[in-house]
Amino acid sequence: MMRRLAGITILWLATGAAGLTAQPESPGLADARDRGWVEAVIQLRNPQPMLQFAREVAGWQVDRLAPAAGTAGPPEWRIGDASGQAGTLRVVQIDAPESRALRASAQPWDTGGHFSVMARSNDATGRWRAAERLGWGAWNAPVELEFGGVRLANVILRGPEGLNLSVYERLSPRVPDAPDLRRLRRPFNAMQVVRDAAAARRFYVDVLEFEVLAEGQYRGAPGIVNNFGMPANLTGAVTLDYLILGPSKSGPTQIEIVRFAGIEGRALPAPGPRDLGLVALRFPVSDLSVIERRLRTAAWPDWQEPAIRDLPPYGRVRMLAVSSPEGAKLEFFETLSPTATEHR
Repeated sequence: MMRRLAGITILWLATGAAGLTAQPESPGLADARDRGWVEAVIQLRNPQPMLQFAREVAGWQVDRLAPAAGTAGPPEWRIGDASGQAGTLRVVQIDAPESRALRASAQPWDTGGHFSVMARSNDATGRWRAAERLGWGAWNAPVELEFGGVRLANVILRGPEGLNLSVYERLSPRVPDAPDLRRLRRPFNAMQVVRDAAAARRFYVDVLEFEVLAEGQYRGAPGIVNNFGMPANLTGAVTLDYLILGPSKSGPTQIEIVRFAGIEGRALPAPGPRDLGLVALRFPVSDLSVIERRLRTAAWPDWQEPAIRDLPPYGRVRMLAVSSPEGAKLEFFETLSPTATEHR
């Protein structure tokens, strides 16, 4: 089951979308606009372990974002690889007594919100060992999987405050070596674990009009070690439903919906604005009114009216937020006036 999911994910995403060169003042917008999420938002009390992981394990660039002129807000960092394409991480420092780390004590089959982001590497075991040295864990040691003639290795790293980051390596046939694959390439996918797969499908396909890249059901062989740390006596009894989709099939980033049928996890609370972990995905669009119209037509109950805000490094934007049936937050924005990228 897990072998097949990892395989299908890698088979259609092994080489990645070509992408367009991002405008210097708007990182990732050129390849993501109307085609995928440009950044995943991570909120942490203490961002330093994540920033250290980004630099030392992933080999990503970390930029401290300067707030817009005349504004004050929490410290923020932008993390991305050398390509400048979509698939960046925005780390926001949140220090509030009411904050909760939503997935810090959750199992992979516990449902609600966002579970993980996914990245590629040609050195999954090395990245796992390097992450361990910084105090990160994993749901299992790297697992070698076979699917459709492709041999894979996968490990889901467990970071601070409920962070999960999945690393995929194609062992055979090998992905051609590249400098970014020697550590971690940019995130290309984000996973949500759901209780009601049909409701998630209606939201993404019928309401938001996302396009489906792949979907199906899989059941693993009994006793097979898997990347989610599932008990071996359950791997042959649990059916995995999956759905991979995005605003466009050709987009640089996607969303993966997963349902574990046969394991009854707990439903996690919907994230609040100051909760911790992977809290949102941000999608740039050329016309925000299209998203508004889809939500109004569907009478979708859980969304916020658009508001204008400054969003370094993208400039002044008009943004709305919407939540999936099980609390996964998505933010759609259109740029009103670009600004140069500012770091400090």
